[in-house]
Amino acid sequence: MPRIDALPPALRDLARRLDSDRRVATRPNGQISTAELQRAERLGVIRPQDRATFDQLRAHVTGRPALNPSGPTVPTPGTFNPWPTTPTTPTRPTTPATPTAGVPEHRFAADGMSDTYTLVVGKNGIKPGGELVLPIPPERQGFEIQNIDVSFHAPVRQWNNTTRREEKPTYATFSTDDRQLMRKFVDPNADAGNIPEIDNVHSENSSDTGSLGAAGRTVRIKAQNDHIPAGEDAMTVQWVRVNYKPRDVETKTFSYRGRALPNQEWEGQWIRQGQPFTIDVDPNRKVSRVEIQWSDKPDTVGFDEPGRWARGTVTLDGQTLGNPGEHVGSPEWQTFEGRGVKGGKLQISAADSDLKIFEVRVLYER
Repeated sequence: MPRIDALPPALRDLARRLDSDRRVATRPNGQISTAELQRAERLGVIRPQDRATFDQLRAHVTGRPALNPSGPTVPTPGTFNPWPTTPTTPTRPTTPATPTAGVPEHRFAADGMSDTYTLVVGKNGIKPGGELVLPIPPERQGFEIQNIDVSFHAPVRQWNNTTRREEKPTYATFSTDDRQLMRKFVDPNADAGNIPEIDNVHSENSSDTGSLGAAGRTVRIKAQNDHIPAGEDAMTVQWVRVNYKPRDVETKTFSYRGRALPNQEWEGQWIRQGQPFTIDVDPNRKVSRVEIQWSDKPDTVGFDEPGRWARGTVTLDGQTLGNPGEHVGSPEWQTFEGRGVKGGKLQISAADSDLKIFEVRVLYER
């Protein structure tokens, strides 16, 4: 739990207000917890004008990146129905239930060459063999999918403390139409309070962002769990972000990758909290995107050890690129949409834990 006094100013002011509300706070310990944020939302004490700040505060406390695309929120393409299909009708979404009063509907937002699908909190999850079907906008079809960021969750069912493995695991298969892209284990996050996991679906090529394949008409996420009843939820999905490979760009690469380490990572450029790392870039060219390969795993820990839940933010002359507070994998590539801005100083900042970068790629518009 972060200390309230250590939060950024806007988040700190809201956290202090919640901490002074006896309906919300459980104890005056100078910290803010996930439970307190959930209680504040359930009690309706969050004012409409505080919603954006509250979402950022929740992201800071839980380690989940705030989805805040700078591009306009637009109508969802096609007939976006974010409710999963059943195992018996895998190509036809079920009819959504009537939305709960006061609960915002699902959202679709285009941001540069990334599309974000945010699903309604509290809707039914995906049953074993069921699918979540997301339509790809017509203008994206045929573009290369570089990677897919996802927030999803499968609860702890039968955790083995000896092997540190879930004995009733859920797997998610990602596809575009009928072409499989990747199969992922849905981590129940037993060590992190059973909160949703943020994962990155990417190619096996560790030297760059690579490509999962050409986009079809849909992105499909299918749940598999052979250890639970057919009527039980195998997993839930909170949001999905599809990152497409930009066209007509020129790439400038900055490499900080050093010698290989025993934990299958490399030496790199460490960035300490509160000490942003600056890279000089061409101030006269528009930036389409910044791609970063990074990690939050210390050099001295083993391959099976988790990272430290760091978050990273990228700015160009003070302008935030992409989503602030992106979760840092161990290791993985992340993309930050530039949206055609210009600037000479690219900065990478760390929060919650130190992080290290291996490579930074600046994609300039031609």
